[in-house]
Amino acid sequence: MAAPITEWSKEEVRAVIRFFAAKGNCPSEIHPELLSMCGESVMSFKQVVFWFNEIQQGRSNVHDNQCAGPSPSAHSQPNIQRVEILIREDRRLKVRKIALRLEMSKSAVERIIKQLDFRKVSALWVPKQPTEDHQAQCAEVSQNLLQRVHDEQEMRVGPGGDLGPADQSVRFLDQLITGDEPWVHHNMPE
Repeated sequence: MAAPITEWSKEEVRAVIRFFAAKGNCPSEIHPELLSMCGESVMSFKQVVFWFNEIQQGRSNVHDNQCAGPSPSAHSQPNIQRVEILIREDRRLKVRKIALRLEMSKSAVERIIKQLDFRKVSALWVPKQPTEDHQAQCAEVSQNLLQRVHDEQEMRVGPGGDLGPADQSVRFLDQLITGDEPWVHHNMPE
């Protein structure tokens, strides 16, 4: 018996199935032959049955069919810019409406939006990472809050070192709401 074939392409294996099918062999006879020739990693019995049936139905091409997929122009730089412009003009747009306006598929628009690093927050498209301007605003708000807490603590301790009423000392901190999002949401009429 000859040594097993260690390197083979899927097209070669399909051609062998086609050969055995032409000889009149059935899938349960073809699969053991493939295992003995190419080893355990060749092709599952289910795949052999699939290709056997394809060949029996008249398929002669052992190569994969071309998939439709997105057109290469869908992810072109002009389309990416057009999507970004639409989002920046009206951040409440839905993916479906963007796709209709630009005559693109929804999946292509979704991929472009992901590539642009946008996500939907409260029905608005916003950049995923805060800009330098947003970071400066966050720092300013944080400094103002810290100053307010510090001022309130100074008001609590009187000139003689006396502590004021306990309910006054926690008034501001009880009203402060924190979260883990890097955005401070507010009403932005467009």
